[in-house]
Amino acid sequence: MAQINPLQGYDLIVTLKFAEPKGDCHICLHRGSFATASGTVYYRYGDSAKWKELTVKGDKTVIPVSDTIMQVGLNWGKDGDNYTTPSFRNNSNLREITFSQKAVLGGKIGDYFFYFFAYNCPNLVVLDVPDISGVAEVGGYFMVAYAQECISLPSLPVPDTSGITEVGDYFLGSYALDCRRLQSLSIPNTSKITSAGEGFLASYARECFGLTSLDAPDASNLLLAGEDFMGAYAFRCSSLAKLGIPDTAKMAFSGEQYLGGYAGGCDALSELTLPYREYEFNYPTDLGLSEDKLSNLMDKAKKGSGE
Repeated sequence: MAQINPLQGYDLIVTLKFAEPKGDCHICLHRGSFATASGTVYYRYGDSAKWKELTVKGDKTVIPVSDTIMQVGLNWGKDGDNYTTPSFRNNSNLREITFSQKAVLGGKIGDYFFYFFAYNCPNLVVLDVPDISGVAEVGGYFMVAYAQECISLPSLPVPDTSGITEVGDYFLGSYALDCRRLQSLSIPNTSKITSAGEGFLASYARECFGLTSLDAPDASNLLLAGEDFMGAYAFRCSSLAKLGIPDTAKMAFSGEQYLGGYAGGCDALSELTLPYREYEFNYPTDLGLSEDKLSNLMDKAKKGSGE
């Protein structure tokens, strides 16, 4: 998680480490929209050189890479609740990304926060997360595709979401999609969330072929959620042997595609952890498992409980 340094010159400083001191580093900004925003950032080579100012526009802005370490600083430049956040997507030279912040974030975060931040950085092996431990509410597309297609990452943390009670559409959607070498993946603390939009944790760990176990988030206080609730959550995690199912007993509405394809293609699955003893599926194939596979897992669960 990001280090906190009240004395640093910018709200956020991102430290980038490259495999080689050559080529360009693409950068774009988002502020409350999937469309790119314009803004000013500052960069320097190493961690002590003089900062240089750079105007970022659209998705064509680049910073020349002349050192294996570069720092990029920016201020949040808020528009209402929307923060200005960078994206360094589609960079095959990046190896590590870490953060420092001037302060812990709190209150409400708007839409498209850290959207597609490290998308398709195929040689990345270290990826940090921002410190949002004081935040109570987030808007739509929060950290969507944050590490998608970072195919070399061995592990991936998640931000501290323990104080959040309400989230918008596609909360952490596709967060680790196609991180195929992940050996461990944390799940967010969602224990206080009572309301969620569409696509809650959809495709969160989809196609993480190296994972052997994955917990389910705590949805025990979730009262209302939109469509595509946790759809394809662990889809095609082909090495997964253990998987949990969230407890949604209090949920009044989840729209269509509830847990659709949740475990589809998890051919190695041998243990399915259910939230309570009388758990039933109205449609056994909703999870993406064959009826035979699901039946075998359910039978195993009954035998294990002595029923």
